[in-house]
Amino acid sequence: VLPSDSSHAIPKVARWLMTDIESPIIDFYPTEVPVDPNGKAMPWLWVVLLPFIDEDRLLAALTPTMAKWTKEELLCNARGM
Repeated sequence: VLPSDSSHAIPKVARWLMTDIESPIIDFYPTEVPVDPNGKAMPWLWVVLLPFIDEDRLLAALTPTMAKWTKEELLCNARGM
């Protein structure tokens, strides 16, 4: 799952899922995340404690939007050969 700041990378019709308070998966996109220094002095070495993503919930929220995706957007979501 991408952060909401990267919403430009997903189809427009699905972007609201990352930012709208009414989104069924808005809890996947916290505005603040805790970090654990894990004994390291430099912040870039710290561990970001992201919430776990429930794949079934993610797909249940995303699937209805796919009917409105363009052919190009669908292709980007397909497995490569």
